Amino acid sequence: MTTEKRCPSCGAEYRTDIEKCFDCNVFLIEATSEMLDDLKGFPDDADLIAVAIGSVKNIQSVVDLLEANKIKFRVDLTNQLSERPHPDSDFQLMIEEKDVPLFNQLVEEFKYRQFPELAAAAELMEAGCCPACGAKVGDKPVCSECDLPLVIIEETEEDQER
Repeated sequence: MTTEKRCPSCGAEYRTDIEKCFDCNVFLIEATSEMLDDLKGFPDDADLIAVAIGSVKNIQSVVDLLEANKIKFRVDLTNQLSERPHPDSDFQLMIEEKDVPLFNQLVEEFKYRQFPELAAAAELMEAGCCPACGAKVGDKPVCSECDLPLVIIEETEEDQER
């Protein structure tokens, strides 16, 4: 199985030592030749969901995760302002709706492998303790020992106007 790179904008294929598409000036995505054949299209009736948005370089780890688990995907350019996208242009990483539950599970597993301290913090929170200092907090919104906010309070438009 050979590995190649593909431009997410124009679809051109490149050798693995090339970083950017010569025509689009966009970072390339690595894909196996089998994956490149599979990714040429989705069925017309496929329900696609955006699961990541960002520059190609920033979403490469998600692409790698999808490829490793043989989940078909498509990279779509969003908010394209010109015919020649900038390397930092935002792209949408699209997968079929039926694959979203598996994708979410894979991301959770990946998150805890990459950042094991998150698993420890989640265990402390489940036990009613502050994830930073371990003090008992119950359902308090702020830790009384270290002043860490424990609840995310989203501002409404009304709050922002004040």
